[in-house]
Amino acid sequence: MKSARLMFCVAAIVSALSGCGPSHNCVDDCEANAQKKNPTGDAQAIADACENECFKKMGGPEDTASSSQAIAPVTSCTLPSPATVTPTTIIFRGSGSSAVKLDLYFPPSGVTPLGSWAIGWHEGGFTSTGTTRNTCSSPPCNTVTACQMAASLGVACASADYTPATSSGGQFPAGLKDALCATRWMRAHVGSRGLDPQRGIVFGFSAGGNFAEMIGYLLAAGYTVPGSGFRNVLPNGTVLTDVSCPTAPAIADATMIKGIGPWYAPATLYPCSVVNGNCATVTNLLTYFGISTFSDPSYMPKALDASPSSLPHPAAGVAISLAHGSSDIVVWPSESTNFDASDTNVETGLGHMFAPTLNNTANCTILGQAPAASLFLSI
Repeated sequence: MKSARLMFCVAAIVSALSGCGPSHNCVDDCEANAQKKNPTGDAQAIADACENECFKKMGGPEDTASSSQAIAPVTSCTLPSPATVTPTTIIFRGSGSSAVKLDLYFPPSGVTPLGSWAIGWHEGGFTSTGTTRNTCSSPPCNTVTACQMAASLGVACASADYTPATSSGGQFPAGLKDALCATRWMRAHVGSRGLDPQRGIVFGFSAGGNFAEMIGYLLAAGYTVPGSGFRNVLPNGTVLTDVSCPTAPAIADATMIKGIGPWYAPATLYPCSVVNGNCATVTNLLTYFGISTFSDPSYMPKALDASPSSLPHPAAGVAISLAHGSSDIVVWPSESTNFDASDTNVETGLGHMFAPTLNNTANCTILGQAPAASLFLSI
């Protein structure tokens, strides 16, 4: 697996006058100099070389192959039909109008439960306007469809809400805390429903895919303090301690996540930092981070802590498969290929938000019915 661990400018951003914005950092300067010297050079090769060089300057290692479990891609497959099942709705945080919920889909009658479980998060640019765990602007909703397909495979699956950044108190890291709380709820409670707490899969679409990558890497990579459980402070100061998540006991180990399957997820939340036009939706990021301008000194610390690309590689035994479309101009495909090229399947001609029901390599590798080539069946 290849991961662009772009934790550059960390030393500088501790100062409010760092100037370490999207166009004033080690990687951008490196890329600009390289392009001057070689205007016809390969943009992707330049970006990768600069990311490694700047990360090494910070004392970090180069991108290296990890020992995560590879899923062999297949060009076509038999995808499961979405199961017609009524989900169980669960409040995992809050109550009344402030309740945050998940819908849990169990395998239907006649389908053998596999004992594994999955949890996914919906799209919405972190602001989630008009989109929830079970409603979307263009039904059928991808998270609902993916869970219904998972149920057909025998995997219990939850579609979870998160607090949108447009809500009071909904700015980063509120949504990430919700995603972590929901995942912890699953681990704490699936055992009583006949499932294995240690066989979890995280997935999501667009912004929800960012949460899946964050949760997957935080937990599967063993982002823990030995002997004392989950590490609740991210490298640039974001605190994930969550006293309002009463149903989620502290996690003493990181073995519950065995699969990570995001669709078209933004892995790096500082716009235009890569030479080939890798830009996220700027206005959504301003809202997500609760700032009015990218010159705000809190921007880069938050952006780095919200970027899966700055987290350690997952350990051995974790299956990873990323899906993206080559024509995606909302979240550029380089968000996946720069993050983890060897585990990314890019579908030619597809844009943002393609459905998981399309028979293609990306979908087959995550939700197909061939056990050796399906993330959901490999766990």
